[in-house]
Amino acid sequence: MSWLWRLFAWILSICGILIHGDTPEIRVVTAVRIETTSEEFPDIYTITDQETMGTVMGYLRQLDPYVPEEIDPDTFRAYSAEITVEYSDGDQTHYTQLYTDYLKTDNGPWKKIAPEDGANLWRILTCISEGNHI
Repeated sequence: MSWLWRLFAWILSICGILIHGDTPEIRVVTAVRIETTSEEFPDIYTITDQETMGTVMGYLRQLDPYVPEEIDPDTFRAYSAEITVEYSDGDQTHYTQLYTDYLKTDNGPWKKIAPEDGANLWRILTCISEGNHI
């Protein structure tokens, strides 16, 4: 039965609804703000459209970061993206992605991500900046 609950929680998470803890507490993603240091995407994008927010949240949830060995991303000079997810209960989660290679959540440690997965954020930003439907 627990697998059924996890499946249900996963489906809700794709829709931007998060469930916390043992007791279901549902909160909804209300906005996603993305700001980059890239000259290609100079604007700050505040997304409130459900479908686009779902795409960004789906992107964040598909990443499988791991802690790299002996690498300090703070010494790299690369484009970065700041992603702030705002929830209906007033909480926020802040993600920082360094180019296509590293990710950290809030003030956590930098973690390595697969470059092919990290590149998806830049594809999403290209669609948003061109006004294309994701």
